[in-house]
Amino acid sequence: MPSIRVFPIMRDKAMKDELLSSEKARAILANRKAIIAKKKLDFTFQEESSLLLFKIDNIQKYALPYQQIERVIPFQQITYIPGAKPIFLGIIYYNTEIWPVISCKRLFQLQGEERISFFILCKKGSQQIALSVHEVLDQITLKNSEELTHFANEKTINGSTYIRGVYRTDIAIIDIEAIFNIVN
Repeated sequence: MPSIRVFPIMRDKAMKDELLSSEKARAILANRKAIIAKKKLDFTFQEESSLLLFKIDNIQKYALPYQQIERVIPFQQITYIPGAKPIFLGIIYYNTEIWPVISCKRLFQLQGEERISFFILCKKGSQQIALSVHEVLDQITLKNSEELTHFANEKTINGSTYIRGVYRTDIAIIDIEAIFNIVN
């Protein structure tokens, strides 16, 4: 059986029904990507939201709203589960409950050795996860009037976006809902 090659037809206002040359297609897509990356979205928070500030590696700061956090606990032994998805490190036991541990370093595809000092325990209904983090830094307050920059091109595992936006140019606010969606 002969192989069939499918080429997407990308249209430009000045084009007819013809395929874009690879250079022109890349230029158009790069331009669209730049426009989308600059787009700002309005995220609704309560009047003031307290965020837990932490690091997964030594460089980037991340934050989670406190209302999404059950508890922060120090590192404890992780039980490895064979056959689990690569982002799962295993499980931990805390207060007689089993918590699947998600490697934030793998989730955000960060390079280097994984150093875990704390787990951030998050619950959503009957679901629960433990996020592995290197360092818990501080608590910050995000006012409702402050805007987050959203980078629409920030994609990670399975093409999902796990960052809600960037606050003060250096703090990535994690979208815990998107992380819970990969647990299912």
